[in-house]
Amino acid sequence: MLRVPIKRGRTFQLTEPEPSIVLSEAVAREMWPNEDPIGKRVHLGLPDGRLLTVIGVAGDIRTASLESTYGNQVWIHHEAGVFTPRQLLIRTALDPSALAAAVRAEIRRLDPNLPVARILTSAQVLSKSLEARRFNMLLLSGYAIVALALCSVGIYGLLTQIVGQRTHEIGVRMALGAHSRDVVRHILRGTAAGVVAGGLIGLLAAVLLSGVVRHMLFGISPTDPGLYATVIAVVLFVALVAAYAPARRATRIDPVIALRTQ
Repeated sequence: MLRVPIKRGRTFQLTEPEPSIVLSEAVAREMWPNEDPIGKRVHLGLPDGRLLTVIGVAGDIRTASLESTYGNQVWIHHEAGVFTPRQLLIRTALDPSALAAAVRAEIRRLDPNLPVARILTSAQVLSKSLEARRFNMLLLSGYAIVALALCSVGIYGLLTQIVGQRTHEIGVRMALGAHSRDVVRHILRGTAAGVVAGGLIGLLAAVLLSGVVRHMLFGISPTDPGLYATVIAVVLFVALVAAYAPARRATRIDPVIALRTQ
């Protein structure tokens, strides 16, 4: 039903000849570190002291939440009468929502006094468990976008001013025979070097601080190289655009006028 893999032994049959149990790998490893648990007899510390025969070992799963560690689980046949089932899981190839009425009717037919609180699909259960995580990530994503935008605006304004202040230097280079294309390339090269150096420093800081958001992520790494490369590429693009416009404009000024500019 849940597609939890059976690592050793077997799962339950429709009817079991004796009270049996399936352990997770973590439980089996803790109880019998170097032994085969199949055939062993255990009890769950209940007052009746009933012994259960281990018939299989299943893979570890998360039960509390996606960010929780793999916990210890035991699986018991419903006919053992150890616990009263409170949830019913149904796998279907049809639309789950279309079966809700049929499921309620069948449960009512089997036991009219048994209440059915609610029927949810696995997708709805998963979505509900991710609500808090999704809100936090949307909030952090919004802050990150705003921070990137402010960073881009600040870099653009700063580089525009810095390159504009180099009009005198550009005039000297032009007066000495430098080609405008070479001057622009020189300025862009220096700008790119500064942005890359700053990006590497920021990258190192981001990697060191990645542990802050690690517990909020599932299935992806907080040190995703694609994300870091995208951010550096955006900042580099903004910086080159900010440096190109004033540099190109300064090369079009008459060198004599540029040399008079302080």
